[in-house]
Amino acid sequence: MSNGRFHISTVRGTSRQGWRLISMHGQPLGCGISTFTSAHACARNLQRLRCLAQGPRATGEHDLVGVQSIDLDSGRWVWRVEQLGVTVAVSCSDLDGRRENEAALGVFFDGIRHADSGIDDAWIVLPAPRRVRDLRDVRLLPS
Repeated sequence: MSNGRFHISTVRGTSRQGWRLISMHGQPLGCGISTFTSAHACARNLQRLRCLAQGPRATGEHDLVGVQSIDLDSGRWVWRVEQLGVTVAVSCSDLDGRRENEAALGVFFDGIRHADSGIDDAWIVLPAPRRVRDLRDVRLLPS
């Protein structure tokens, strides 16, 4: 994932900035939930997220936790990343199966740690809220 890239760009219809993680093949892997008043503030948030993703604290606890969910309407899977119970990132697309979703979450976690930072002029469209049932299948960051 070393050729993946973070893109910081204007959120459609606003003057605020958001981020997404793009694979080395140009596929969106995940995007942040929060928006920021500037690209600089967004980049600072990304740097903090990357530090949290480096692994467990001295206590062995992880700062970021991945949670998988199933969309009750479509039966498709999504994931989100939480920090202390607050969602900080979500999948850019839904997937057919639980294993595929879990693999995508793992690729996202790897990408957080290894992707380059960058600024892009593309639009970010934040996903609409979904009616989901949390399975609370927690996947901690790999050590």
